[in-house]
Amino acid sequence: MDYNLAHALLGRFGILIPLLGLFFEGAGIFTKKELVSHIAGIIVIVGSIIAILAGITGIAQIFGEVEHLPIKFHYLTGYVITGLFIFIVILRVILFKVKKESLTVIYLLLLVFVVLATLINNEITAHVLYKIRG
Repeated sequence: MDYNLAHALLGRFGILIPLLGLFFEGAGIFTKKELVSHIAGIIVIVGSIIAILAGITGIAQIFGEVEHLPIKFHYLTGYVITGLFIFIVILRVILFKVKKESLTVIYLLLLVFVVLATLINNEITAHVLYKIRG
């Protein structure tokens, strides 16, 4: 499969599934149901793994293709976002075993930040690509 196509496909799911997981995390907090929290955790982990794979396919296609500064921005922020998704997976796995409020708050704040950063990064990149390609 072409890296560009794989990156586009994984990137879309890597944006939407963590966002869905964030909504489920909110539902778990609101309802205080352990099952909802576990489902949310699984969704976040799966979405994060997909986002990490999107980052890896982005890294694989970067060599020789970065011409425009906004696209460089996409790659640089993609590296950071990929690293943060790795950290989110680790935190969420820990939270399956340890119920610590301070760690949960850090995890949720990081998840919100990374999901928003991913959405903003994608929006900027889509806008720039539309302008470049006409």
